[in-house]
Amino acid sequence: NVTHMTGKGAYVLVTLFADPTMKTESADYDSEWPGSAGDTNARYRLLAERFVDEPRVLFGLTNEPHTTRDHAPELAARYASAIATIREVEDARGGPHHLVVVQAPEGWARDLGYFVDHPLEGDNIVYEIHPYNPAADFERLITTPAQTLPILIGEYGPAFMDESDIRALWALARALGRGGLPVEWAEFY
Repeated sequence: NVTHMTGKGAYVLVTLFADPTMKTESADYDSEWPGSAGDTNARYRLLAERFVDEPRVLFGLTNEPHTTRDHAPELAARYASAIATIREVEDARGGPHHLVVVQAPEGWARDLGYFVDHPLEGDNIVYEIHPYNPAADFERLITTPAQTLPILIGEYGPAFMDESDIRALWALARALGRGGLPVEWAEFY
């Protein structure tokens, strides 16, 4: 499926969502995190090996991790370990570094404040947010982080936003750089 889609010109974000190596207890501070025992990195290694020659594949490291700011360094360390695993494969095979997508640790992938202050080391790292928020929050959640971080706006929609919020999000994304950094986005209807 991935090769079919990339062959059609689409970019595909491959994410370990609901993978057994991810911690899924949603009430815990570290749910939806890559596992710490290395099992998750073994999966990332397999994915990197499979898609090393697919330049339209992006690697997403998780979906909606949630924690408090005091635990964000631990999540950042797990991200760094996963990125190192992917880069090891790419470098060994002489392939380019794919985009690796990490999500905001606070507010169910909404608040990038920790990464604004502590960006991950390396190249081709993109910071994804899910701004299911009113437009009044966009300055803090998107505009300010976009000053220093490349951002991908992932999930959003009418579950927690009204139509005016969604239209404001589209306008902001256009103004900040559709098609290039610092902000990428996709329209959902």
